[in-house]
Amino acid sequence: MNDDLREALNDTAGDLAQLIPNTEDWSNWIIYFLEELEDKAVNRAGFLEMLLEVQDYLSKRIGGGST
Repeated sequence: MNDDLREALNDTAGDLAQLIPNTEDWSNWIIYFLEELEDKAVNRAGFLEMLLEVQDYLSKRIGGGST
């Protein structure tokens, strides 16, 4: 896994943990979500691009910005 993808995954997981503090509520969902995202991505770059879009959305939600 390249560093950009690892960083995006870590950021996304961290943002989800802030939104939903109980990890049992989101851990199974995030695994399912990432598998679905990976299936829809044409390649690794596409997966990273989609993941960064999700991370941007989550950051805006956490920061109280509009989506």
